[in-house]
Amino acid sequence: ATGLAKSMSGGLVEHHLSKGFIKDGELHAREYSIEKFYKKNRYIKRYIFDYKKKKIKKVMKKWKNGKLAYNYSKTLGHFANNDMLTLYPNIMRFKNKNNTGSYTIRAAGAEKEGSRLTFTLPDAKSAKRILDDLDIDDGEIIKLFLKRRSLSNGKGNLTFGIGEDGIVKKATLNKLKLFGTLTAKRIK
Repeated sequence: ATGLAKSMSGGLVEHHLSKGFIKDGELHAREYSIEKFYKKNRYIKRYIFDYKKKKIKKVMKKWKNGKLAYNYSKTLGHFANNDMLTLYPNIMRFKNKNNTGSYTIRAAGAEKEGSRLTFTLPDAKSAKRILDDLDIDDGEIIKLFLKRRSLSNGKGNLTFGIGEDGIVKKATLNKLKLFGTLTAKRIK
């Protein structure tokens, strides 16, 4: 599958980096960057968080065949302390203080979702069924709903089966075009 994915993506390499601080036990992003390389192209997207002004600046640069194709920046129409890498630990912290149900969280990097991501903390009966589907004996579930071009009909979900230690045992991303469901399993 790795060779097929590499071939289909044109040898895509992608790096995500989040820098920030911790306040009251919650992660707060100061800068989030995504850097992609494929073939002779390079793409950088950076989010810079200004907590005083409650603004997030998004900077995008793209190089084609080694030449700068565009350099664009804008201010997002919302503010949040989350990026795509702080979401999981912050949702885990949130989970420990809240009841089952559906919740919405804002995050930089989720513009396709209107910068709002919906996630559910299922009740015990639903969680047991999902854990059984994931072939996990015990634990908890968080389900995150996504909108991406790489998903059939543009929508899918990422389900985390979390062990008692708070670490993901198994995760599934469903509705991927060409692949169906992608499963990642912790082996150690």
